[in-house]
Amino acid sequence: MSRPTTIWTFVITSVALFMATLDAHVVSLDRKTGRVLWDSEMIDYTLSYSGTHAPLVVNDKVLVGVAGAEYGIRGFIDAFESDDVDAIMAMLAEDTVFSMPPYAGVYRGRGSIRDSWLMPSGPPPRLRYVPTRANGQLAVGTYQLDAGADRYVPIALDVLTLRDDSIAEIVAFRMPELFDRFGLPGELRT
Repeated sequence: MSRPTTIWTFVITSVALFMATLDAHVVSLDRKTGRVLWDSEMIDYTLSYSGTHAPLVVNDKVLVGVAGAEYGIRGFIDAFESDDVDAIMAMLAEDTVFSMPPYAGVYRGRGSIRDSWLMPSGPPPRLRYVPTRANGQLAVGTYQLDAGADRYVPIALDVLTLRDDSIAEIVAFRMPELFDRFGLPGELRT
């Protein structure tokens, strides 16, 4: 597996630039040349941690921490937007439950979910997702491509229940009229 390389945050001192990376490294670069002075792994990013805050430099110490709550939601979004069914399945607990009130159907277990209409199909990116929270839980606003209008329109609010490092339940509320209550935009442009 290759390391993600997107950089979120950094701080510059008189001699170096220090940055935290999404793959949970803290890196020091020479301010003048850009040469890597050192690169230190804070924790294994595959354990759902990332570096999302700028380091704090105090005298000769670099203080930095890791985050992880948003990592699961980012992985969920990336997997669905790229139609990566294997990555989606890897995030689900063996006994994950998917429901979509008020519809009666409930899918129980990875196999049932994998074989359902819920899995992505068609050329990406037919769906887009925006992270939010609902009742203190991770959630995403789900948007579907309206190709004729060159935009994505809201279709559902997916609320995720986590257990350990897996998604244990997904409840999809087909109520796009509620999006603004969760700080979600009314549409996304392509």
